[in-house]
Amino acid sequence: MGGAEAARIEPGGVTETLLWTLYHRAAEARRPDGVLDDPRAVRLVDGIDFPFGQRFGAAAGAWSQWQALRARAFDGAVGRFLAAHPDGTVIALGEGLETTYWRVDNGRAAGSASTCRRRSSCARACSPARSASGWSQPPRPTSAGSTWSTHGPGRWSPPRGC
Repeated sequence: MGGAEAARIEPGGVTETLLWTLYHRAAEARRPDGVLDDPRAVRLVDGIDFPFGQRFGAAAGAWSQWQALRARAFDGAVGRFLAAHPDGTVIALGEGLETTYWRVDNGRAAGSASTCRRRSSCARACSPARSASGWSQPPRPTSAGSTWSTHGPGRWSPPRGC
């Protein structure tokens, strides 16, 4: 992470769901024949002091590829929206340590990310310069178009769990 000290993340709790998906996306991105180009995920994993292999085991090809294909599906949906609405707003709910922004940014869109408190502290520790997801601009008027994405916070975050 730019020569800075690695972010220390303690095992356990809700943050592991963020780290597990990040770990598998990065593993797939490292493969020469990988289905997802995600250098940001690789840099994040390399910059986090966390026992990934010990906690999650070796990154398995099928899980890593599945996670990467899932990310590509989200990228495709957001990319289609941005092609039609290049100045639009993307609202990413429960973004956590997703790296969608860096894969689909067109340099013109605005975006906002929302993550529950326990997850956002992990995200800030891993990417302190801006929101971990990259979406940090305030939303624009809906006349420019807006969409939202969610990678699954409803399943993992009960209303009072954040």
